[in-house]
Amino acid sequence: MADVEFVIPAKKDELLQGEPGQYTVTNVCNLPELSTKLSDCRNAISEVGTDFILDHFDSLFSVLVHFKQADLSTLAKGWNVIMKGYGMLQNNLALLLEEGDLDSDLRFKTVNITKMATYILTQMMRGFEEKLSQKSSNGILIDIGKGRRKNNKNTEYDAFNWEGKRHSALVLLYNLLQLPLNKLWEPPIAEEEFVNLIADCCYKALEDPGISAAKMKYMRETIFQVLGILIKRYSHGLSCTIKIVHLLKLYEHLVSPLAQGVVQLVQEFGCRTIIRELVREISDTDSSDLMQDTSGARAYSQFLVEVAERVPELIVPAISSLAVHLEGESPAMRMCVLGIMGEIVLRMLSAEDLEESSRNMRDQFLDHLEDHLHDVNAFVRVKVLQIWQRLCQEKSIPLSRQSQVLKLVVGRLHDKSCNVKKNAMHLVTAFLEGNPFAAKLSLKELQSQLQVEMKSLETLKGKSGSEASRRKHVTELKREQMWLDREQEIAKVIEDVLHTGSSEDEPVTQILTQNSLSESFEEIRLKLGQKQYLDAYYLLRNAEKQFPGAQELRCDMDLPSQVGYFLNLLHKIFVECNSSGESSQQSSQSEARPDTTSQESGEASVFEFDSAMESQQTVVQYLKDTITFVQLVSSAVPVICQLLHSRQTTDVIEAVDFFTSAYKFGLAEAIVGVQQMLVLIWSQDQAVRDAVAVAYKKLYLNTESTTPRLHAVQVVKNLSGLLKIVNVGQHAAFEELVKNWVANGSVDKACIQVMWERFSLTIPDTSEEDSLAALVLLGMVARAEVHTVSSNIPVLVGIGFGERGVRNYRLVKETCQVLLKLVARKPPTNSPTPPLRFPKDHEIFTSIFKILTSGFWNVDDNYYIPMSAEAVDVTYQLAEQPDVICGELIKELLDQVKQGKPPENPGNNQVFDGLLEKHDDSPSQLNTQDSAECPYEVISRLVFLIGHIALRQMLYLDVDVFCELKRRNARREERDDAQNTKSKKKKKQQKGDKNSLQNSSYVSMSASETPRNRQEPSDGDDEMGVVGAVADDQEAEYIRNICENDIVSSENLLAALSPLVVTICSNPNKYKDTKLQTAASLSLTKMMMVSSSFCEDHLQLLVTVLEKSAEPVIRCNLIVALGDLSYRFPNITEPWTSHIYSRLRDPASEVRQGTMLVLTNLIMNDMVKVKGQISEMALCIVDTEEKLAEMACRFFVELSHKGNTLYNVMPDIISRLSTPDLKLEEGKFKTIMKFIMGLIQKDRQMESLVEKLCLRFRTSQSERQWSDLAFCLSLLQYSERSLRRLSENLPCYADKLHSQKVYDTFCVILAGINKTSKPDLKAAADELEVKIKECYSKGADDVLVSQKAAATGRRRTANTPAGNRISSTRKQMSRSTVQCNRQRQRCVSDSEDSDSSDHENSDKENHSSKSQGHEVRRSARLRLVEKLSQPPHPVLDSDDSDEDVFVRPKTPMKKFTDMDKKLGDDAESSDEDVMENHLASPDRKRLCRGLDNSKTLTANTPQPRSMPRPKFTPRAKGTPQTSSANGHKTKNK
Repeated sequence: MADVEFVIPAKKDELLQGEPGQYTVTNVCNLPELSTKLSDCRNAISEVGTDFILDHFDSLFSVLVHFKQADLSTLAKGWNVIMKGYGMLQNNLALLLEEGDLDSDLRFKTVNITKMATYILTQMMRGFEEKLSQKSSNGILIDIGKGRRKNNKNTEYDAFNWEGKRHSALVLLYNLLQLPLNKLWEPPIAEEEFVNLIADCCYKALEDPGISAAKMKYMRETIFQVLGILIKRYSHGLSCTIKIVHLLKLYEHLVSPLAQGVVQLVQEFGCRTIIRELVREISDTDSSDLMQDTSGARAYSQFLVEVAERVPELIVPAISSLAVHLEGESPAMRMCVLGIMGEIVLRMLSAEDLEESSRNMRDQFLDHLEDHLHDVNAFVRVKVLQIWQRLCQEKSIPLSRQSQVLKLVVGRLHDKSCNVKKNAMHLVTAFLEGNPFAAKLSLKELQSQLQVEMKSLETLKGKSGSEASRRKHVTELKREQMWLDREQEIAKVIEDVLHTGSSEDEPVTQILTQNSLSESFEEIRLKLGQKQYLDAYYLLRNAEKQFPGAQELRCDMDLPSQVGYFLNLLHKIFVECNSSGESSQQSSQSEARPDTTSQESGEASVFEFDSAMESQQTVVQYLKDTITFVQLVSSAVPVICQLLHSRQTTDVIEAVDFFTSAYKFGLAEAIVGVQQMLVLIWSQDQAVRDAVAVAYKKLYLNTESTTPRLHAVQVVKNLSGLLKIVNVGQHAAFEELVKNWVANGSVDKACIQVMWERFSLTIPDTSEEDSLAALVLLGMVARAEVHTVSSNIPVLVGIGFGERGVRNYRLVKETCQVLLKLVARKPPTNSPTPPLRFPKDHEIFTSIFKILTSGFWNVDDNYYIPMSAEAVDVTYQLAEQPDVICGELIKELLDQVKQGKPPENPGNNQVFDGLLEKHDDSPSQLNTQDSAECPYEVISRLVFLIGHIALRQMLYLDVDVFCELKRRNARREERDDAQNTKSKKKKKQQKGDKNSLQNSSYVSMSASETPRNRQEPSDGDDEMGVVGAVADDQEAEYIRNICENDIVSSENLLAALSPLVVTICSNPNKYKDTKLQTAASLSLTKMMMVSSSFCEDHLQLLVTVLEKSAEPVIRCNLIVALGDLSYRFPNITEPWTSHIYSRLRDPASEVRQGTMLVLTNLIMNDMVKVKGQISEMALCIVDTEEKLAEMACRFFVELSHKGNTLYNVMPDIISRLSTPDLKLEEGKFKTIMKFIMGLIQKDRQMESLVEKLCLRFRTSQSERQWSDLAFCLSLLQYSERSLRRLSENLPCYADKLHSQKVYDTFCVILAGINKTSKPDLKAAADELEVKIKECYSKGADDVLVSQKAAATGRRRTANTPAGNRISSTRKQMSRSTVQCNRQRQRCVSDSEDSDSSDHENSDKENHSSKSQGHEVRRSARLRLVEKLSQPPHPVLDSDDSDEDVFVRPKTPMKKFTDMDKKLGDDAESSDEDVMENHLASPDRKRLCRGLDNSKTLTANTPQPRSMPRPKFTPRAKGTPQTSSANGHKTKNK
């Protein structure tokens, strides 16, 4: 062994086959005898020390050979042996290397021992790492370093404690490397294999996933201490760099540990070059490799950014090599470079006193960050926004760049990516919260302040001028200050001289000189500067002699006036004296004698003026920057308002946070977002609701008040301010918010007390508006605590209906609304106590009666009508006999109208005469001869009350009376049950479940909602179980009968007054007042809500007024009323639905918005079938009114969530929008379809749409239609099946491909498909592309040939009789063919557009008969007659005649051509099929047997009231009606 060298092998098998002169393992022990051999090794250590390894290396090597098969005890034994021997080796080497030079034999032996021991130790460490990692993957042991382990633990491995043993081995290696091991080699350089042996052991330890845990920090530090020694002493730097990059690529968990380790190498061992080498190694990676290995690129990026966070100064020299990746394809590397730049700016380049080079570097980095705000990758844009956010929070963005960055960030609010928009909003909020300008950013105040400061700056600039003028101005300012300090002393001297009356000539002659006047003034100024006031006075008196008139003027003055006279002269001479340069210099020197030199004084004055100018310029620039900042933030408000309604929860929450901060900073535009946030309280997302509640609590409930009383006052003021800005739609959301605050105690009793005090004007300086706001807030509080109102009714009535109420009808209205909070929203039907009602002579109703009657003629107050509506509501919901009270009210008002008042404007008040001449039996016994002239306003109030009382009377009977009857029946049944015997109770208990199910199957709260003809139970049921149900049915039918026949259609007060309303609506030319027409039309709709017969009789009048009224408010009211009527009487209003859709084209935007809202509610609640008319709603997407466009978009989004509804009508929408008659612009069509088609997400629906759109090419006639259909096809996402359908239907559009637009669109479709990664899809797309190109080439040639042939044919036949006959015949044939095709298309359009999804909703959409649930084959005649029947249209004639203002709708008549007659004959002959069809109904078979084929089918089958009737044409009485959609012979109700 003395002459054999141990060579560290690359693989352990190399030791078994060594070369001559190298150590070779010859004796590998078997596994059973391994334990014995290890015991021998331990004994040898005790005997010979470290030399034991020379003789027992084979035994230890045998442990490595059998490492995977050996048990843990054997491995632990071997580990203990090598650890003991290595510890002795370390001690021996320390002593040996301290002695000095070693002889060659000892050095050779020592090197072999060291390499052998190190090899065994490191390989055993590697073996344990591999073995334990394998056990962890198999579930025996897994420790992820966070205190959590799997349940299937192995106590043997836990007791082994590998982590502690690994750390001990690393410490031994570190201590060994601390020794001067280089002396063991000659030359003194350690072998690279020896160094790599130890380093590989460290790298292997880093591969453990648990190494990144926080508790393993000591292990990581030890590993990098070993690596640091290897790099510093053994030239391992390059290898370490390569290995770190390799580990980053393979193990994602090593990003943070390696970054920390590299920083440790730099800070503890001074390895500063390693960072530059790492950056160079990473930057040299090919871009294509980075694109393919996204995880590796992401690891590189995170690693370098984390290193830059810790040691940015070491990354700066290497940043140039990374900058090339900014133009690379890898988004991760772009994020890496930009993140490093952000960290460098944040930690090194954020100071104000930067050098020029550092400032240029900072600007360069910030330019890159600005540029990549528009990066093509959304993740990069998000990263850049996050970097800017950190810079903003740390105040590291230069002030001069903030406006530019903010402008770019506001533009990112329009980004397509939700994450980008969210981070952009977050950054705008960060800019706002960290703005360096002001705490309040009111734009108006800032602009007014800027104007003031600009004027001050202009004044300074005007005074600046030249240097001499600036010196003069500064001097004058200084002299002015000196004069103010000496003025009192000068005045006292002058007063003493004048009071003593001393001689004027003697002192003057002593001082008088022969100087000029200017020199005299200069001498006076010098005397004043030297505080020689008496001499200055005498010099002034001497100069006065040169102006003889001055003494005469002064002689008439008293002593104080003379003192003021001389003071003014001296002030003017001293402050505004203009002297020559020489005398000015002399004067300056003279003035400076008691002080400093004149030069220093002048320089100080100039410096002060320059400072003032610079300071003013800074203030102006500051205000300009602030205004720019506020304008930029304000420009983001409209976009963020739209994001409040986003489908992404994060967008909504970020928008809420932005508006919260903006409102706190006083941004005026933020109030719009604060208002719109209110409706989010109804959001279905709990996170959004919580965010809104927290935001409003911060804005309105959190105050800085020190006492509870002041806090309550401030909270009520804040809530009152919010109440004044919310609209009607937001009021309900605000009420819900207040209700929640009261429930959770945020609005406490102190706040409620302050509300009562403000309402009663107890608190000083409370205005009438504040009182009203407090009253409304009390009503909101009553939603949560009703006793707040119930215990203070006298206070409400005394104030609200008292003197203040008589003067202010708005106060009465709000008081009524608060009183209505006493009404229970859902009264229980089994309550032992009746609902709260007061006697009819209660103070509430007497006060209301008095106010309504006394203010009936007060036409100056516009709140009378809304107040009267609330008053009637209070009467009907809280009074015991409301019909009696309202009847007396109507009679009283009619008597007032009969008595009348003298008309103030003659010729404009003739309204009431003749309106009731047809109803002489009216209870008021009104006669046209006795009736007086009344103002339009008075009649409109009367008409409004008539309609509103009729509606409230119906609701009173339908809801209140019916619920009370049900409650009484329930109480009666309970009393009867209490009297029954125990046996009967037991019997009822046995059958109670069934009866309860029958009675609870339909629980209604009104008579109109109670089903008719409820099926009675079988004879086996208990009789007592159905008593309540039968009683409810009888009472409901009785109430329905009263509402139908006795409110507006009988001989009573309201019925007698109904002609008044009808007459006003029917004669708009006679009664032209807008308010009167509005009130009359509204009352008409309310009366129509009461009775179906009244509704049916006057529905045509209502639609006529809707079509012909010139007032938008009337049309808007009527369109809403039609929606309500559609809910109450769907069968009656269904034929008139088209007139509701037509209002979407109304010129008034408010009417269009109301129509959109009504149709949305009707469609979403299944009250209107979704048909092709929905295309009118699609047109609203491109409406000029932005709000209407948003409503339309929201409707289609909701419709897309409603099953297959949107998919079913999609072909009709496309067909109607692409028709040439509509003349829709191509750009608008594309905008509409791009939005709607984007809502189709199911693959199956897209496949079906592909086929349907392809089939529509056959029926399209114009090139524009072809282009539109092709564009719709391009909006779909293509799968394998949809592409196959597109290819299979190529014959449908092959002849249209000659159009360049169509061909280009199909090329775009195929190009989009080719971008996919599926090879099968690409192959199919390529095949279809070849076919399309062939069709395009062939089609272009065919078009050219056909054009030439047509031109030749025209030249040949144009001038011949035969040619004329041929042309005429072709025209006739083409007309017939087109008509036939159109007729067929009408008859089969439904069958073409139907799909499997149509049948899923058939039960919901078909309500006409039971047989519609089956698929019945209808005859051609039925289909023809069905298509020929058109919906009714009101015939609107000229408005010149009141008698012909409307005409009954006419039944559309169809002129049959020869082709139509032929189709009719076919239809008649097809009735035999119905007789033979076993699915046909018996009525239909009898009809086909008994009726002649020439007769038309009439009437409809009676339908239940709960189901909508089939379509029918409104007609005059006695006029026969066309057949229904079912073709069943029925009778009209």
